Amino acid sequence: MHKLNFLWQIISNITLIRYFLDKFSINVSLFYYYFEALTNDLYSRHDVNSQDYKTILLGPEDIKKITTMPGRSDMEGYLLQRMNEGNLCFGIIHEGELIAFTWCALDKFPITEINIPLKKDEAYLFDAYTLDSYRGKGIAPYLRLEIYKKLDEMGKKKLYSVSDIFNTPAIRFKKKLNAKILKLILVINFLNRRNFRIILKRYNSKT
Repeated sequence: MHKLNFLWQIISNITLIRYFLDKFSINVSLFYYYFEALTNDLYSRHDVNSQDYKTILLGPEDIKKITTMPGRSDMEGYLLQRMNEGNLCFGIIHEGELIAFTWCALDKFPITEINIPLKKDEAYLFDAYTLDSYRGKGIAPYLRLEIYKKLDEMGKKKLYSVSDIFNTPAIRFKKKLNAKILKLILVINFLNRRNFRIILKRYNSKT
């Protein structure tokens, strides 16, 4: 009971805590750690006309398409480095335009918050983005399901992702995918040099 009260106190005061610690270059984040998987139920429920959209694996020649998308501010060199490190980027093309993409890590979690190795049958999904004009049309879930299928063909059966607990759109998106919360993780970053991860809660989610 005391542990639950402590957890609630952290969550309810996280905004104030972040504001105070940011002044000392200390960043605090709370993440849900998810397990995702392809299921027949999910595939039968998406309502996107797949004939109108083409899912492709993006290459270095496509990086500029990402950096010039409205709402993005990525540096081309940064994304090329991300790709050179072995991360994959799948996108959806509609009428010749890149309208959505999602990155996949195959070797290790590419973010400093959870920088751990991935097993041969695991992958991590991150940095999903859809153009504003295509949001609310089922594009993001459709792309996710296409990625599930392609990663499954590569032997990647266990898929993971994280979402900030205050990112309401991301939480709703994960619910649509029937993603299972495995952990609630507190991450403390000191001066952008060192991270501390604390698992505040483990959920009884079977994978």
